Amino acid sequence: METDWPKVIEVFLSGIVGVFLVMFLLQVLTQLSTKVIDVVERRDTGDKAGSDA
Repeated sequence: METDWPKVIEVFLSGIVGVFLVMFLLQVLTQLSTKVIDVVERRDTGDKAGSDA
């Protein structure tokens, strides 16, 4: 059986692109969730500071 090298390269490269895409999306979602958590914490501490005064 003869190996279809162009198909092998296509599958290999699509796998690499898929992994990088997943890693990129994971990084973006992590940064976004961190910013959302920071905003919520700041608003929460602001509410507590305002109600104490």
